Amino acid sequence: MLTSNILSNLSIGESIAETDEGLDRYFVNTHTFNVLLRGEKDIVAGDKGTGKTALYRILIKRARSLPELRNVQVIPAFNLTGNPIFQELLKVPVQTEGQYIAFWKTYFLSLVGNWTLDQEALVRQNAIRRVEFF
Repeated sequence: MLTSNILSNLSIGESIAETDEGLDRYFVNTHTFNVLLRGEKDIVAGDKGTGKTALYRILIKRARSLPELRNVQVIPAFNLTGNPIFQELLKVPVQTEGQYIAFWKTYFLSLVGNWTLDQEALVRQNAIRRVEFF
């Protein structure tokens, strides 16, 4: 069989991670993924198509089974479907640094607040006794 035939019949997943149902089967732990797990970096930046969403999806899916995240509550911070969550920021004038800082603090506090509300049953059962912020 010709190499071109083999390559044309090869299935290596969807072109975008958002729609790739088989991602978990063939995801390869990269250096960036391991750096995230070890807590050496908190933000992954990159151009469209560089694997940021794949890292996010695998991290969210495997968080409970990864020893490095044993004592970490992973809270999703963006929506994989639809328009980017911060699309509305493009419609307002450029803000000051202080306004952006306040925006991010409010955003992260709301994520934690929403997560806490979702844990209401655990709070009632005294399974959660304390929430810590670092």
